[in-house]
Amino acid sequence: YLKEVGGYRTHLVGKWHLGHFHESHLPLERGFDTFYGFYSGFTGAFHHTSELTACAEERDCYYDLRDGWEPAGEALAGESHYNMYLFEDEVAKIINHYGESDESTPFFLYYAMSNVHEPIEVPEAYLEREEVIQKLADIPNVQRRHFAAMTMIVDDAVQNLTSCLRSNELYDETIIIIASDNGAASVIAGSGSNLPLRGMKGYLWEGGVRVHAMVRSSSIPTHLRGKTYDGLFHVTDWMPTIFGMIGSSHALKQLVPSQAGGYLDGYNHWGAILAGHSRSPRSTLLHNLDYLYSNVTSEWYTTGAIRSGDFKLLRGVQYLPVWELPQSENRSDYEAGGVYADGGAGGEDWYNTVPTDYLYNVTADPTETTDLKAQYPEIFAQLNELMDEYVATMAPTAYCGSVMDKQARKVFNETQFIGPWVTEDDFVCPKGNYSSTNATYDDQLSEEEQDAMRSAVEIDVSSALQFMAQYTAEMCLYHLLPDSAC
Repeated sequence: YLKEVGGYRTHLVGKWHLGHFHESHLPLERGFDTFYGFYSGFTGAFHHTSELTACAEERDCYYDLRDGWEPAGEALAGESHYNMYLFEDEVAKIINHYGESDESTPFFLYYAMSNVHEPIEVPEAYLEREEVIQKLADIPNVQRRHFAAMTMIVDDAVQNLTSCLRSNELYDETIIIIASDNGAASVIAGSGSNLPLRGMKGYLWEGGVRVHAMVRSSSIPTHLRGKTYDGLFHVTDWMPTIFGMIGSSHALKQLVPSQAGGYLDGYNHWGAILAGHSRSPRSTLLHNLDYLYSNVTSEWYTTGAIRSGDFKLLRGVQYLPVWELPQSENRSDYEAGGVYADGGAGGEDWYNTVPTDYLYNVTADPTETTDLKAQYPEIFAQLNELMDEYVATMAPTAYCGSVMDKQARKVFNETQFIGPWVTEDDFVCPKGNYSSTNATYDDQLSEEEQDAMRSAVEIDVSSALQFMAQYTAEMCLYHLLPDSAC
């Protein structure tokens, strides 16, 4: 849209994680002119191995760093190639190009930093700096110290970016948006904290979904600078809001009918922000919605969360604790640190809680401490009805599952880099994913893993539910769902 409306050049540095099984899903086919970064959810910070902390168990450790279409082979060894340093160099190169160029082409840079995602890795040379040692001295837990150091590296990267914009005389005309994609992972692998919010990344409690954002622009009136906007805001609102910032809302509306059926999920908040109030154009927000199969109850259930005004309904979720900060070097502090609203210990006990429905006024009670479904049955019923409307219009997932592992690994083994492995433009998932009579299994999976796949597709339900049963089984196999759902 930016390319069509304003002639923008577009750049992506850092994380993609929006699909790479087919070339049509890659950044350079999705609107970006340049790409330097990785396709998967995260990589090792030094040797750029895809999803480093999980790949050994899944037996799929491959490199994941690209410069455009090509593997970035020159960046695969040594501490000098810490990924954030590589990304900073690439960002500086892009900004310097526009500063040195005579052309007045506007540019859009999506800078998806790898810090502070797991794995929690920091260059030793950085940790040995005297000023860093002093700043970290009061943090009693080693994982939290390293997490803090990664945050300081982000601070440095932002300073380097703004300094580069200033030295190229581009700062005043540049809009800068800083936003997070989800809450922290309050476990050892993630070393984050959402205190005082409940829950963590990957779950629907406020600790997993409520995040900060910041906008810097010369077009913000002086009396509003440093102020806070509290309007209900969803990630899909960024695009129309950005077009509002650059004065192209009308042009965006002209484009949408031909490209997206005249419909956008997002709302333009720029007018509300400039008006200095928090009356959001958005009143409702669907956080997420999924089907899950419970091996405990042998039943299918919907799980999700929806927000309307002050109230938030959580359906079919486990009650997560509020994780306190670890206060010692003991690694188990993270698992032992959960505290429930009634004062009971949390830890890993939440894994075994039964999925339940909850209702909260998250404006008055952002820590989700007081369940109001008995006090406000009408609101509870209304939000359930609204969620049922979404359930009725859910599109089936396009997830194909591990039956494709063999095909993908064959392609990955050619270069040792992950990348697209499907070439057919009319590709559909193999029938083995939802038909027990045509099931196929990857011969690189263990017997136990193949049994899990077979048991999933042999459930006597419709093909769509068979698919979801397999999906659930695979999510369990890779530890992406709590034990109670497995």
